[in-house]
Formats: sequence, structure tokens, C-alpha cells
Amino acid sequence: MAVPFKVGDIVTRDGTDLQKIIEINDVGDLILVECVKEPLGYLNDDGSRGTPWCAIGEQEWNLSRRYEHAGTLVDGLAHPLSCETGPPPFAGMRALGQP
Repeated sequence: MAVPFKVGDIVTRDGTDLQKIIEINDVGDLILVECVKEPLGYLNDDGSRGTPWCAIGEQEWNLSRRYEHAGTLVDGLAHPLSCETGPPPFAGMRALGQP
């Protein structure tokens, strides 16, 4: 199995959270992530949001298949986020999936 992530990548589970990859197991199916942006919480049937499943600074091991690379749109172009490259300039930046 190809490992889609590397340590330092910024990933998301639902598009409202940001997690930094701290460690990856040898197979690549488990990753240790640290919350760097709290999610909005699960969307309830009535449209309200539940309690976020993680808080900034919390770490957990989870299945890598639950995550995808987080990205940003800068001038309409998608850019991956990585701690090695750093985020693109903040001017004109918005999170993917956000208005």
C-alpha cells in the first residue's frame, strides 16, 4: 500500500478540522494526528452542531483512510498544506468547502 501522507502534512476528516500528522506506522494505515483547528462538530438533524470531537493540541491514532489532505484556494487554485512548505500567503485564501 502506498503511503499517501508524510509526517508534517496537514489533513482533515470533514473539511472543518485541521490535523497535523505527527507519526505514521510502518504500513501507513495508522497515523498519529494532532488537532490544530477544532472541527465544527457533527451536524445534527435540526441543523445545529454537536460538540467538536477534538480540541486544539489533542492527539489521537486513527485510520489514515479517514483523512484527506487539507488544502486552500488561493486565487482559485488548490494548494496542499504541509509543515515543510508552509501554507501559501493568507491574502485571498479560504478553506476548501467554505464560502
